[in-house]
Amino acid sequence: MVSNATSLDHSARGSTSLINNGIDSITRQQRALPDVTDHPSLVPSETFERSSLDCILAIPDFDEFISKRLVPRIVDSSIFMPLQFRDLLQSAPGALQAAAQAAPETAELLGSAARLLFDGNNMHELLQMYRNALLQG
Repeated sequence: MVSNATSLDHSARGSTSLINNGIDSITRQQRALPDVTDHPSLVPSETFERSSLDCILAIPDFDEFISKRLVPRIVDSSIFMPLQFRDLLQSAPGALQAAAQAAPETAELLGSAARLLFDGNNMHELLQMYRNALLQG
């Protein structure tokens, strides 16, 4: 029984030295890493682009057509900052009223949208007043 334990211990030490030798040989080799920055076909994983093969083989359907039309194109991402968003939200009813005056065929629709935004802004201000009153006690 003792001889088995000794042989296991000896083989464990031998495998450790093999691992150390393998790690040393890997770390001592100085290979140049491939440069992947010059490849324009590599797409970062953070982007929401479809692969070329998906675009070629995709069968267009009505749901995809509608979803492409409904997704807004945001040019300036600063509108997501709270102060900028509030300012734009406050100025939106006036812009809609001006658009309603410029386009008589859609004036009714744009006017009702402007009234809804104006009422929503007023409700938000009322909510802020109530919240401040509750915080003051």
